[in-house]
Amino acid sequence: MKFTRGSMEVAMNVLKIVKREVHKIKRKRPHDYLSLIAFNNGREQGLGIIVGGNLEQRDFDKRFRTVWFARQRSSDDIIVYHENGYHDKGPTDAGWDNHQCFRYHESEKAGKYISDMIKGFLYKED
Repeated sequence: MKFTRGSMEVAMNVLKIVKREVHKIKRKRPHDYLSLIAFNNGREQGLGIIVGGNLEQRDFDKRFRTVWFARQRSSDDIIVYHENGYHDKGPTDAGWDNHQCFRYHESEKAGKYISDMIKGFLYKED
């Protein structure tokens, strides 16, 4: 996978904030986890976090949430996609339907938005 430098720099800056904020979250279940992955869909390159929650949940898509973040393909802004389920190939149409944009200088805001989403998923009632 070949990445352009600018796009991954944006994702790495957001990841620094996410890491700082996520360390403050206490796990509700011992098997909660986060998995970091990279994606390249030809136009956007960035990072994704797969959040694993309640493995006892029968509905597979409700066990996981995937959050993607990158530099938006048509600007220098930051885009965050999120979707239910385990997705490791990049954002799907469902992720696109659930996106949030942040200005290029709002890495801190984007990182906290992602962290709050992770916390909300891990702490939601099963």
